[in-house]
Amino acid sequence: MKKIENYNVNDILTNQMQMDIQKNIPESMKVEFVNLSKLSDTEYAEPVAELALRDKFAHRASRKKFQNKPCVIMKVNDEFAGFFIYEENNKDKQFYLWQLGIDAPYKGYKLSKLLVAEALKNNIKEYPACVSIYEKNEVSRGLFEQFDFKPYAKKAGIIKFC
Repeated sequence: MKKIENYNVNDILTNQMQMDIQKNIPESMKVEFVNLSKLSDTEYAEPVAELALRDKFAHRASRKKFQNKPCVIMKVNDEFAGFFIYEENNKDKQFYLWQLGIDAPYKGYKLSKLLVAEALKNNIKEYPACVSIYEKNEVSRGLFEQFDFKPYAKKAGIIKFC
């Protein structure tokens, strides 16, 4: 199982990923992150829920159960651009990556790599990091495979990667 330590974002990203990102993000695009211990009752709860409902794969993030989990908010030029909901599961000793969403105007810039790296920085207990992905979601599968996640279980069209 994949073990991600508490690295600097640039330490999590391979050199190839960093070059890919630099090549795709215009200099005028200022990307920043806001780490929230709980999404609900913040100014970002509604934009996350709205984006989740528009997204083909991240719709579960609109549910109340996900709104109570920690979240990384991505802002581009001070505007909400995406999110990543995660959870540190102490019972199972697992760092679970639940839902990722990037708003349409910000897709195509490789920002998902930065968002994944930022979420993984929150794995301070260094638990194995895991994510479940719809089998048909080739984009997400490719993204997590770049972070060296490997599939280890498949059930009902969902593949679990660690």
